[in-house]
Amino acid sequence: MLEGDEQNNLALEPGDTVIIFSQNDIAVPLEKRSTFLRLEGEFRTAGVFRAETGETLRHLVERVGGFTPDAYLYGAEFTRESVRAEQQKDLDEMIEKLEQDISRSALASTAVTPEEVADQHAKLEAQRQLVEKLRQVKSTGRVVLDLKPLAAAAADLPEIVLENGDRLLVPSRPSTVAILGAVYNKNSFLYRRGGAVDDYLKRAGGPTRDADRDRMFLIRADGSVLSRQSVTGLWNGGFASLRLKPGDALVVS
Repeated sequence: MLEGDEQNNLALEPGDTVIIFSQNDIAVPLEKRSTFLRLEGEFRTAGVFRAETGETLRHLVERVGGFTPDAYLYGAEFTRESVRAEQQKDLDEMIEKLEQDISRSALASTAVTPEEVADQHAKLEAQRQLVEKLRQVKSTGRVVLDLKPLAAAAADLPEIVLENGDRLLVPSRPSTVAILGAVYNKNSFLYRRGGAVDDYLKRAGGPTRDADRDRMFLIRADGSVLSRQSVTGLWNGGFASLRLKPGDALVVS
């Protein structure tokens, strides 16, 4: 029975069925929705918190006490379920399009000689392997918060209205940067203040003979990505003069 609701507080009889719907089953007004957020890592009070109606990320973090002195806010990971679902949908559509392109290429093949047939087969097989790898990739729903490298307080967070299931992970400040891919020494190296892409490449032994230097890219600790093609200027140093930050990862294709 429903306590406090006399109109709908019906007495149950044998054989009755009671169904309780969740908010995912029935759309309810925004002010009646329950919104819970997970705060993990370097918070003075980490845990699961219920957000007020229309509350923003910045306001909630301030309300629960903010960050510890060890927080590395620039490397924070903010994830959202609705974004994850949309990212996964786009990824699935891209994979489907790639499969269609591979099928069309196989049907439209004009290879005649054994060498041409073998070359065509190798290309199609490489594309199929790429599709299989993409199928193993799952979207995370991460949203880049565009924080400044020196951000340290709740006031530096964006005024983004919270949704149910949001998650904010704030790590402690890392002491390394990672160099991955086609280098002679794939490893994590101690962060050096002012160290640029070229400096860390030298510490990793430089790109290998098969490396594609034009396709290097940098994954920032905040989740943003800078490719060599997208970076110009920087006092004529270009991509090579980009200064790395703690938690960054340089990838050489």
